[in-house]
Amino acid sequence: MTPQNPTILLPSSREHWIDISRFLAACLIVCVHAPAFSFASLFQLPVFNGRVAFFLILAGYFMGRNNSWKKAFKRGYTLLIPFLFWNVVISFLHPGIMNMGLPEYLCNLAGFRSLFTPDFIPLSINGLTGEPFSPPTWFLRDIILCSLISPILLKLKYPVFVLILICFSTDWLQYPVPANKITLAPSTVSLFSLGLFLSSIKLAEVKHVYKNSFTPLVLLAVGTGFLLSITNYLSVCQNNPEWNMHKILASYGV
Repeated sequence: MTPQNPTILLPSSREHWIDISRFLAACLIVCVHAPAFSFASLFQLPVFNGRVAFFLILAGYFMGRNNSWKKAFKRGYTLLIPFLFWNVVISFLHPGIMNMGLPEYLCNLAGFRSLFTPDFIPLSINGLTGEPFSPPTWFLRDIILCSLISPILLKLKYPVFVLILICFSTDWLQYPVPANKITLAPSTVSLFSLGLFLSSIKLAEVKHVYKNSFTPLVLLAVGTGFLLSITNYLSVCQNNPEWNMHKILASYGV
């Protein structure tokens, strides 16, 4: 009797080192947002400058591989579902929702006010904050829009190259208004476009360079960030006995 062949487990198609890298980068962002984080300047360059550059470049890189209108629309509506879900849920907690008309509510839901520059407001409605009800989803909003126009960005290669150079080498298109209040801010588009153009580099080559050159630096940065933020947070809690976290820690004898 012929024995049955054991089940062969095929390797996952996902690159786990990328998922781990995204998790570590997200942890750094959490560290910077720690209350009264006096060491935030240490992570200003790798985390905040360029509007979370790592994630935007990574999104553009994978969007640029085998790019097509079909892929652009698929990415757009796939990300639109969680974007709208969380904004709708959070909107019910917004203090001013009862005083909003439907057009204002919809524009706040999309976080749409000015486009590319603070002065270009195609849908001008008084009272808009230009920020989604769930503030962190501004990033998802811009990823959706960048994905939808990615075929155009790839076609307009040389003008987009100029935009990237301007954003990286000058402050001409850097506005005092935060990126989450500008839909498709110049820096956001330039970083996503940089990822689009870098998509011609094979992922295996990126993996080789990353794992052999940057992995120790990333781990060191994340470890340092956690250590400093936790130390600083505990210090702040110690000086604020009215905080609920202070009471919780005190109940455990900390």
